[in-house]
Amino acid sequence: MGDAKIHNDESLKVTRWANVIEELREWPSDASEWESDQVSGFVEQVRLIADRKSDERKKAGRMHLQRALDQLRADYASEIVFFEFENLDIANWLAADCPTDEVSERAKTVGSLLEQLNGLRLLKQQSPENFQETRKHRTDLNDTEDRINSLAKQLDQGFAATKPEPEQTQDEEVEDDDDPGTEPPKPGKGTSGDRPDSDEQLEEKKETHPSEEESKRETSSTGQKDEAERLDKREESEPKPTQPTTSAPQPPEKKPPTLRSVQDVAALLQKDDSDENWESLSWSLLAEGDSAGAYWLVRSLRASGRDVPVAPELLTVLQGSRWLEDDADSLVRDILEIASDWAPQTTTEKLLGLAAALRPSLIAPHAGLVGWLPQRDEVNPAFGALSDAIRVFARAGFPLRNDDLRGVENQAIINEKIDGTAKDAGRLLENNQNRRLIIPRATHILRYLVEREGDLSFILTPVKDNQVDQIVQVRERILRFQRRAQIVDRIHQIDQELASSRPSKPLSGVFRDQLVRSVEEAVTLADNWCSLIEQQEFVRNKGDWWTDQVKELHDHIHTVRPEIKSELDLMQRDDQAQPEAACGYVLRRAFDQVVGMLGLEEQSNMKEPHMWMRRESISLQQALARRLLWLPEVSLDDDGYPGEDNKAEIATFLRQSLAEERELSTACSMRIEGQDFRFTDVLQSALKDDEERRLFVDRNEESLKGSRTALLEGVAKVRSEIEQGMVDGLLVEKERTNMSAAMETAAIEEPLRFGPLFRRLDDIEKQLKQKRADRLQELESQWAQIRQVLEQKIQVEQLRTVEVFFDKAFQQSDTRVVDEGLAHLREVLQGEREWESAWFAPPYERDILTEFQVASPVIESGLTSLGNVNQLASTL
Repeated sequence: MGDAKIHNDESLKVTRWANVIEELREWPSDASEWESDQVSGFVEQVRLIADRKSDERKKAGRMHLQRALDQLRADYASEIVFFEFENLDIANWLAADCPTDEVSERAKTVGSLLEQLNGLRLLKQQSPENFQETRKHRTDLNDTEDRINSLAKQLDQGFAATKPEPEQTQDEEVEDDDDPGTEPPKPGKGTSGDRPDSDEQLEEKKETHPSEEESKRETSSTGQKDEAERLDKREESEPKPTQPTTSAPQPPEKKPPTLRSVQDVAALLQKDDSDENWESLSWSLLAEGDSAGAYWLVRSLRASGRDVPVAPELLTVLQGSRWLEDDADSLVRDILEIASDWAPQTTTEKLLGLAAALRPSLIAPHAGLVGWLPQRDEVNPAFGALSDAIRVFARAGFPLRNDDLRGVENQAIINEKIDGTAKDAGRLLENNQNRRLIIPRATHILRYLVEREGDLSFILTPVKDNQVDQIVQVRERILRFQRRAQIVDRIHQIDQELASSRPSKPLSGVFRDQLVRSVEEAVTLADNWCSLIEQQEFVRNKGDWWTDQVKELHDHIHTVRPEIKSELDLMQRDDQAQPEAACGYVLRRAFDQVVGMLGLEEQSNMKEPHMWMRRESISLQQALARRLLWLPEVSLDDDGYPGEDNKAEIATFLRQSLAEERELSTACSMRIEGQDFRFTDVLQSALKDDEERRLFVDRNEESLKGSRTALLEGVAKVRSEIEQGMVDGLLVEKERTNMSAAMETAAIEEPLRFGPLFRRLDDIEKQLKQKRADRLQELESQWAQIRQVLEQKIQVEQLRTVEVFFDKAFQQSDTRVVDEGLAHLREVLQGEREWESAWFAPPYERDILTEFQVASPVIESGLTSLGNVNQLASTL
């Protein structure tokens, strides 16, 4: 009955005590451990251990609560101010003051508060797109804020109720009675603790006391001379002290930090991970022209909950404007999408917005950046005049081209470009018809696209034949491929049509991207041809008028150029604050592009240094993502994008790469060494040195081949280990199926990223190894119990033979042999079989050398006397 009670006790079945009890049940009844004094001592020891573990558990719970409170105060300082939590006694919330029986529940409450605060941050980062989303967003914000406020008050009441009363001396009591003192004002309140002024009171103050900014505008309107006279009169009217007065020394005004090199700031950040230094790195990246790096930095900082100095939308457009080539560029659509939903607000944003809008407003007015050109009262007069000149020209709605300054020669130049585009279309069609991609499946899809009735044939044939009357039809056809998603959908559709007899997984990664780039190249070429035809008609009808517009723009920019240069020199002085200096560098690059395009200066510095990042007509987001190819430490998907969980770590790896001044070739080497070959072709194409590029191509191919060979060998090895695990009784059928499925996915066709595949194989091997270790431990325990019984049942020599047998089996980790041996012994001990020494006798071990020496004379005789090989074989 006692054994049945032990086995039926549900409270023990789910704990490790069940294993201990099961082991105790196997002990023989005559074992000395069952004596009452030993049992009592064992029970007492277990009770003492339980008490100690309970104390450790309580201490751990209190430490967990204290860590949560420290995180609340450290990570959510701004929210504490926002909710006026300082009105609560949050600084004195201590885990040490919490009663033991309340620690667990209070830790859960603090955890809920941290979760709600984090949720509030995420909500504040969202941007609703319509009325319904805005209402829901507002409701979610209110609900989250109410929950935060309720949890904070609940915690404050709990800690206040359990906080020990401080001891008060008699002197302190007297001091309190004599000098009650005044409570210091809290943030957001006056000296008397009153609430801040109401909206009506603030409005009255505005009317009676003009704002500082309004005063500045009035001062500038009256002129500097009037201002000087007014200051002189004020100084004369103020009484001057007859005796010197003493006052407390004022601390020197803190000078705003100035720009430093990217490498210097990155090195500093490795020692001081402060918000101020991260902001400095953002400005330094912008000043040095790495807008894509600054974009990923602010995206990463925002993902980790830090404040950012510049909106990522602005940085996206800023970099896109540098890459933009003309009004037919595919980036126009991406920029327009952002400009339609976002616009600069602060002065710094307006200056950077001006830099982003200057050139696109001229060469691609359909990008929608004309609205980013600031008004005269939003920036200084020089920049205002520049914005006005660009805005007036852009209102015509026609893009400025490099050849527009040539006037009457423009018609011939356009005709020449149209003929060149038609020839390019013919070559593109022919090349795609003969092109072979990495895998046959992708090649079949490309053939389908360029054959007589294919999509690309429909688009490029009118361009190749210069069929001007087909321009409307070409425009309609390329609209079907304006977005990458449209191209991908069409590729998948064709793939399914070609593979109707066999369901297949959609193409992804580099195989799909090759096809997408082929379609995008054809669409861009056709779009450019249409624009040239339209421009040809435009010049034919309005050539003189347009020449006048271009000349007027040229003259305006020429007039304001000296003043603009002077303003930019002031902004870029060494003593300027970081935001203004960075804006100066960014604006200078944008302005140099404009004056170079208009022929006012040499265009030596016009070339974008990272133009390779947006080759093959990829989207703006894809091009920006290529900046992450410098950071092999960041995990990217097959399209080159980081996962949401990886964005917060980008800043750390970016800082590291900047501090070590990592070259592109180094990043390429790191990817090859990491066996990730998905983007190495892009990196190699960006290398400037031909010899270096050739060496990397050879190394890449050799490493790729070696990784594929190693993967095949690894798959074969793991497959064999799974089958051996099944034979040895380590796996049940379901486990075998799951492991085999996980292993086979590692053997996909033509992989380019091997790290996760090798890790998957390694995980399976570790699981098998652990299962074998667990099984051996279990068998060792069984063998130890059976051995104690054998000592009483068999002779010493027999026991020694059995011990040698099991020692060897355990050394070889042969679970099947051990299992069968134990089964034989159980049958003998239970009287089901007789003892047989042959079971455990060591196997006969052949001496191959001795056997050969004995057989050698016979073989030698046969070789000399027998007539042929068949006779020799029979004799042997």
